[in-house]
Amino acid sequence: MEDRTHARIRVGAQGRVVLPADLRAALGFVEGSTLVAYIEGEGRLVIESPEAIQRALLEEWSGVAGGTSLVDELRAERRAAAAREAEQVETDRASHDRRSPDASGR
Repeated sequence: MEDRTHARIRVGAQGRVVLPADLRAALGFVEGSTLVAYIEGEGRLVIESPEAIQRALLEEWSGVAGGTSLVDELRAERRAAAAREAEQVETDRASHDRRSPDASGR
């Protein structure tokens, strides 16, 4: 049997799509397998096993140092951004106060 990684398939009754046996075998899909389908870009349908998605995510996040809390990192980044924003507001307020005449009309 020739190993095929591409196949032309048709959408059948009720939107059903049959994956050719060669593709199913190559991917380890068997009757009853749970798959995830999503649209990627324009006109591209991706069908993956949950295990493949998990492997991809683990690979993508493998560079994160152990013990690093991404939530804590995000909180720290947001606090720093909020501090910068507050500092900018104070700078803008001080600049505005220097330009504006005071209540006595001077």
